[in-house]
Amino acid sequence: MNIVSKMWNPENYIDASTIFTPTDFPYKNYVDRPDTNDQEPTYADEITKRLTQEQTIVLEVTGASKTGKTILIEDCLERVKKSGKNRTVLKLAGGDFKTEEEFWQVIAEKLDLEIATTEKSVSGKLSVKLAELQVTYGKTVPVLVIREFVKQQIPDQTIIFIDDFHFIDSSLRRDVVRIIKTLTTPKFKVKGIKVILVFIRTKEIVNAKILANIRSTPIRVPLWQPEELRKIALEDIDRSNKNQERNRDAKIRMVGSIILARESFGLPAIMQELCLRYCEKKYPPYGRIPEGETIFVSGDNNDILEEIFRKVADGFWGDDKFLYNELVGNVSDRQIIQQKTGDRRYGSLEQMILYALTAKIFPDPLEGMTLSEHIEIGLDSLMRRLERIAHVSHVGSHQIRESLKNMRDKAFSLYQERVDEGDGVIDPVFDYDENEEVVKIYSPRFLMALRHSPEHQKRFKKAR
Repeated sequence: MNIVSKMWNPENYIDASTIFTPTDFPYKNYVDRPDTNDQEPTYADEITKRLTQEQTIVLEVTGASKTGKTILIEDCLERVKKSGKNRTVLKLAGGDFKTEEEFWQVIAEKLDLEIATTEKSVSGKLSVKLAELQVTYGKTVPVLVIREFVKQQIPDQTIIFIDDFHFIDSSLRRDVVRIIKTLTTPKFKVKGIKVILVFIRTKEIVNAKILANIRSTPIRVPLWQPEELRKIALEDIDRSNKNQERNRDAKIRMVGSIILARESFGLPAIMQELCLRYCEKKYPPYGRIPEGETIFVSGDNNDILEEIFRKVADGFWGDDKFLYNELVGNVSDRQIIQQKTGDRRYGSLEQMILYALTAKIFPDPLEGMTLSEHIEIGLDSLMRRLERIAHVSHVGSHQIRESLKNMRDKAFSLYQERVDEGDGVIDPVFDYDENEEVVKIYSPRFLMALRHSPEHQKRFKKAR
């Protein structure tokens, strides 16, 4: 018998793809946030408690894209189910409907009702009450009657989970808020309705104040700190901590994963993908890892790290390249920095700023930055970065401020164009608050793409 085949036993190996899941629920490395060693309730504890109570509630769960908001709610719904509480769950997505009529059609479909409308029929179980309505109104029931009929079919203690609320058209969003207000009013006959709105708190939503008319509980989900992201790599599992209960039986762990965590820019989806790709490179070709293995992530494997960083960044660079070109300007628009600094480096100040935010001479890409629902860096910290990468101490802060305002205006103009085209964008990627003197990056993926894009790095070097 072949010795190799005798030693190979699939049961003693784990596929990395079953642990690290960038696009799926992380069943084997779920992280309950914030991890407070049982001292304080986690987000999931707080949300689950509210969903299992009898009172009517509206929850606003907000945070940057890809921070795990949807996964958090799915976990809470599973906990509610295990608690034995009888709850009907109606899950909708912001892109499921374009009109109020379609909203009620989706609700009817989730409730397994059948309604004939002017445009289409929602398949499902034909209600006797609806059949009676059709005797009165004919095959086509008016929208108003549909709305009132569906509202009467919603069971007590129903949970309505609307994901990607920010993707609903602004005019329709007001109608949805009006519906939510009706469903959660004490006068509504259905008791204990729970509504969960998951969305990115865009400027449009904040400024419109459309949620000001309903009583809701906000739950902010910030970007992840590097120490939180390390838990995705199953490093340093505390087996006494109930918040890490699902990970106690982990058959592998990664050591030194802080290198990957820092390059994830606060996003768990990026961390999941970096861990997966690293394991596939260390255990080619499919990332099959022996049970009990400790996987070491080391700067000594720089070639492997650079390759996986570049591959992940390439997935973002295609979308962000156009924005980058808009922010830095064309070659003909570049200023000659030598005239201002005495340094023989060329390029626009805008290009220098983006390079300062993403230069690899900073081992910690988040140095001087703070993570909340977006990434922030103060003007003073940005100036220190500029001095390190390009010796621009002779450039006045006034010139940097003007460049930042220029970049902000370009980003907003591009954002507005895409909104007008119905492109489904969230917020301007780049913003500058001149009152607080803070740069705000609303897309961490943009920084990741620039930091590991050979094209960005080469363009800056050519401009020097």
